[in-house]
Amino acid sequence: MQELNERLGERGAAWVVGSGVLLLAMIIGWIVGVLLHRALAAAARKSEATWDDALVARLRRPLAIVPAVMAGWLALPALPLTPAAARISATGLNVLTTLVVIWMAFRFVDVARLTLSNRSWAKDRPATLSLLAMGARIAKLLIVVFAAITALAALGVPVASLVAGLGIGGLAVALAAQKTIANLFGALSIGVDRPFREGDYVKVGEVEGTVEAIGLRSTRIRTVARTLVTIPNADLADTRSESFAACDRYLFATTIGVVYDTPPATLRALLSQIEARLRAMPKVWPERLRVQFVGFGASSLDVRIQAWFVTGEWEEFLALRQEALFAIMELCAAADVAMAFPTRTVHVVPAPSASAG
Repeated sequence: MQELNERLGERGAAWVVGSGVLLLAMIIGWIVGVLLHRALAAAARKSEATWDDALVARLRRPLAIVPAVMAGWLALPALPLTPAAARISATGLNVLTTLVVIWMAFRFVDVARLTLSNRSWAKDRPATLSLLAMGARIAKLLIVVFAAITALAALGVPVASLVAGLGIGGLAVALAAQKTIANLFGALSIGVDRPFREGDYVKVGEVEGTVEAIGLRSTRIRTVARTLVTIPNADLADTRSESFAACDRYLFATTIGVVYDTPPATLRALLSQIEARLRAMPKVWPERLRVQFVGFGASSLDVRIQAWFVTGEWEEFLALRQEALFAIMELCAAADVAMAFPTRTVHVVPAPSASAG
């Protein structure tokens, strides 16, 4: 009986001493973590980037715990613990380590999402912001699943069958939702590449109109006929698209036909007048202005006019083009040069008389 009491007393003392030493080591580690966070914060303030400041700020509490956990692992082998106490302590440290890793990984994901959301290509696109938020949630779910599998494996639980089941289930889900996943990646590529933005006038394949919304699954375009065309993002990412909003200048090209009765001198003077009037118009690119007599048409003398207006606004270009057309009409009227229209001359040959035969 006395020997049993002595053994129990030794075990109790071992538990008390071991717990005290382990607690002391973790307190020292926590102090080291606080000092480490202050040093990292000071270093982050000296850099020009902003993401590192946000990351250090969010890692303040996890960084205070990581050295404490490391100190616990280092002190555990040296503690006078019984095998049962050592196993319990190791299990507790395993759980704590897993939780800290998950916590830190979540902080990294949050900072990455905020950093990407503050980029210029994401601020103007609500669909991209939604996609980044959804991607952050998926990343956190994967972190939890991976950490859970790792923790179960550390505790001695067989996870091979679990991993195989997750792989088969993930494959089935991926096959069932491959169209949805393709559309999500299409939305991501549109958000990163930015071929157009909401409000831009675009031409996608045979569809031409104004982009109203870029969603996670599809993009909606309002056509000139006021119909709404919905295009899946996966198809849109693989289709040739043309954005008129990206134009730095618009081409004004037209061909006018004047009557064949126009004298050459009058036509030469008219060409010079048209070119001078166009060069005097605002926002005309003077380097590529062409006003030329190009040929003899079926019922007219053809004059080709080409000019570029330096503007990125489609509506402004329409107004400038209208003014250019009115100016050409006024110059033709002032020069007394008539516009030609399709005509046909019919020569009637009288039938031979009977006396001639």
